[in-house]
This record gives sequence, C-alpha cells and structure tokens, in this order.
Amino acid sequence: MPFDIGIPELLVVFVVVLMVFGPERLPELARSLGGMVRDLRKTAADLTRDFTAEMDGSGAAGGPRAVCATCGGLNAVGQAYCGHCSAKL
Repeated sequence: MPFDIGIPELLVVFVVVLMVFGPERLPELARSLGGMVRDLRKTAADLTRDFTAEMDGSGAAGGPRAVCATCGGLNAVGQAYCGHCSAKL
C-alpha cells in the first residue's frame, strides 16, 4: 500500500471522516475527491503530451509551426491570425 498505511489505519481515518462529515455528506465528498483526481490525471496527461510533442519538434497540433512576427508565438501553419496576439500572420 502507498505510504505504508495498513487496513487498521484506513479504518480509523474512515471512521474519523464519517464522524466529522456525517453519512449524508460522505457520497458528495467522495464524488468531489474523485473529480479532483480525474482532473489532476487529465492535466498530467495533457502536460506530458504537450511536452513530448514539443521535444519531438512536431508541436502540440502535430504539424509544422509558424512564428508570429509581432509576438514570436508559435501557430499552426495556415492560420490567418496569431492565436496569442491576434495579429495577422
């Protein structure tokens, strides 16, 4: 188990949480915690994908990139306007 927490410790934590929040708020608390974990995993996957794409040189869109003359931001080739400063490319 992570952090060397055993079954008895988990039961104590569960009982304390149950006493503090009550049985009617426990499902809501579990749902919020699950949503936070899901968002954290999605963000980590997005960051990993973007980092890998930049390191491969393909960019986040998977294609060649154009540099904006005004702000220096990277844009997909074929875009009419910069996605960073809205200047015409």
